[in-house]
Amino acid sequence: MCGIAGVWYRGGDGPVGDDLARMLLALSHRGRDGSGVAVYGGDGPPVIMKTARTPTELIEDHPLREATGSHGIGHVRMATETTVDVAHAHPFQGSATPQLTLVHNGHVTNALALRDRLERDGARFHTDNDSEVIAEFLATRLGDGAELEDALADASRELDGTFSCLVATNDAMGIVRDRFAAKPLVVSETGDWVAVTSEGRGLPAGSGWRRCEAVAGEVRVWRR
Repeated sequence: MCGIAGVWYRGGDGPVGDDLARMLLALSHRGRDGSGVAVYGGDGPPVIMKTARTPTELIEDHPLREATGSHGIGHVRMATETTVDVAHAHPFQGSATPQLTLVHNGHVTNALALRDRLERDGARFHTDNDSEVIAEFLATRLGDGAELEDALADASRELDGTFSCLVATNDAMGIVRDRFAAKPLVVSETGDWVAVTSEGRGLPAGSGWRRCEAVAGEVRVWRR
């Protein structure tokens, strides 16, 4: 069990660091083996902050609360199979398309086969985490010219297992949920922002939001 969170501001920059900090603290019961965020703003690469510890310690060790930006994603990790260290903490970044970052809850059963295929095509991996395989799969598709919507649809077809994924690029944020809807994924929206989370907790401040559970196999993208 892990927790994922993301926020997207429809009108431009917002208090992304403070919103993600609050969301991750609300999800901290879902994992204590790592936490991290990727914050986006402008055309440069995302700012990634992560630790092998809890969201409380992430906030203490990094200037997360002060971060502003157009959107961002975050994660709390419960390690089930791989090492507990900063390298295995989320978000993961795609080497083929470094602007892409991913957070993931679940288990991909064909990750080794996908990894072998990606390595034959030149991908390089730094961990044995299946989440890095998903990130590299999506980054490779974007590097080949695919739109994020198409890359996520490909992931929905090619990944086996149970998973909810939240990804971001400089100009988009997207989700994909497994075809069994086994891993939770909640989307909340107002006219000002979109929030994605594993549970309906810690949503950004405001009123008038509506919340819905992502459906089985759903792919959705928010774009500038």
